[in-house]
Amino acid sequence: MRLWKRKSEPEEILDDLEEPELEEAEDLDQETEFEEYEEPEEPLPELQTPWRRVAVLIPCYNTGQVILNVVTDATEFAGLILCVNDGSTDDTLSWIRRSGAEHISFPKNKGKGHALTAGFKYLWQQPGWDVLITMDGDGQHLAIDIPYLIEAYEETGADIVVGARDFSAPEVPFLRRWSNRRSSKWIAKKSGLPLSDFQCGFRLFTREAIRYLLPRLSGGLFEMETVMLVLADRLGLQITEAPVTTVYTKTSSGRSSWRAFRDSRRIYRALRKVLEETDYLVAQAE
Repeated sequence: MRLWKRKSEPEEILDDLEEPELEEAEDLDQETEFEEYEEPEEPLPELQTPWRRVAVLIPCYNTGQVILNVVTDATEFAGLILCVNDGSTDDTLSWIRRSGAEHISFPKNKGKGHALTAGFKYLWQQPGWDVLITMDGDGQHLAIDIPYLIEAYEETGADIVVGARDFSAPEVPFLRRWSNRRSSKWIAKKSGLPLSDFQCGFRLFTREAIRYLLPRLSGGLFEMETVMLVLADRLGLQITEAPVTTVYTKTSSGRSSWRAFRDSRRIYRALRKVLEETDYLVAQAE
């Protein structure tokens, strides 16, 4: 695995950690005060991959009008945009239709893992794209960072580029900072993948990565994003990470479906399962 860094090197992984003991304190995350985000000024890289060869997949659940802004910003960097409406109970579907993006919709909420899997299946059948970007529909990922993910892919030849957020930023809620840092270090140690942010959904996939992963994905909630990285590594795919902008505002965080206790527990269990089920791949490689 090769690590690509645009800003700073990742923190060193600490000694082996036992499964973190998390308190069920989700309300603290929502009650924290946030600072307004200001977009940094940084020149965009010169890329070899034309924007028409980029596809964007956006899972959406109760994002409301925000999804219109997300799609509008993404059109500057992509030739194909697909939104997966994950059974939203508000007016999200209406705003998706207004955005002009292609879309598929679930009648009931299934979870982010299912939305991503359905999106991968749909886009795999669509010609014309070389790299696929996944990003959230709640405004916590900025389309302006897409070129940096592509730049990391072009410079390293990686099959997957994972966005790495800076959780030391003062606007990040304490509970979110603590849980992400601790869980990421634990997952990195257990899996052998030296990534600093396993939960970031802002990622780049090549067609080759989708071809290997798609037959082995089975939906789920947030845990699938961690599982697919471990699975990809065991299958021999190259993974790197690139810094992306950290966005936490009252509005965007309020739309997030992430729950620290519930989803962290699901990730730990899913990680143990995928490690056990893919031991034979490690044995074959040796």
